[in-house]
Amino acid sequence: MNDHTGEPRSKDDLLATRCERLHRLQLIAFKLFPVKLRSLCVASLQMIESPSNMVEYLSFLDDSEFETFASQLGCVPEEKDEYSGNRSFIESVLLKKFCTKPTQVEAFKEEPLYPTDQELWDQSVIPVDYQSYNDQCLALPKLGLQFLTVHDYLLKNYTLFRLLSMTEIRSDIEDAMKRLKPKIADSGQLAFDGWARMASRVKRLSVTEVGDLPMDSQIPKHVVCEIEYDLGILPQAARQEWDMLKEHDVLFLVRVEYPTAVAQ
Repeated sequence: MNDHTGEPRSKDDLLATRCERLHRLQLIAFKLFPVKLRSLCVASLQMIESPSNMVEYLSFLDDSEFETFASQLGCVPEEKDEYSGNRSFIESVLLKKFCTKPTQVEAFKEEPLYPTDQELWDQSVIPVDYQSYNDQCLALPKLGLQFLTVHDYLLKNYTLFRLLSMTEIRSDIEDAMKRLKPKIADSGQLAFDGWARMASRVKRLSVTEVGDLPMDSQIPKHVVCEIEYDLGILPQAARQEWDMLKEHDVLFLVRVEYPTAVAQ
């Protein structure tokens, strides 16, 4: 959004502003340190936007030169303060100002369709103790009567829907794990004393095919796996439900580990 008018900005406007900011960075670098920052001055904007490349370009400056350069860019005040001489802090401020971070639309496109294990068991997102909802506030988007843009409205609704789905998925997984009754056998291996209607132990898992990477993503188009599981302990009714599984039905692969302290 435009900070002054509040109007939504297009992708082309954001790109033009970003290019103008990086072009100013190159002009100041060429004016102050044309020799030491020559590689920065002639580099493409895409190379400059990379944090690792930016750190490499600025490594040729000593601490005083680096602070002078950051001051001319408006990252630190010209007067001395408590952060003067702290190169790591000034470097982080400069990287945050000039290096590219993904937009909300780009981050949305990179999100997986289903939640990952890190999201499911992140207590800051979904507390383990559901009774703690009354004692603390969660960082949830608020649905009021006013929204910044249509995209803001849709993004908030999508975030709330995704959190609700994550809560339901984790509840189903926890319920299945309790019914399986995992324990440590006398041999020291993990064993299960119970059974769940739609949970089965995987005997073998092998990846047979990995698709190509698209040009604009780091995730392959598809991954094909072969899974071997045993339904011997399940009753006949549950086996029939497993036989009714078809294409596009969703199954979750869960790994159960016992605590290290218990194992020791």
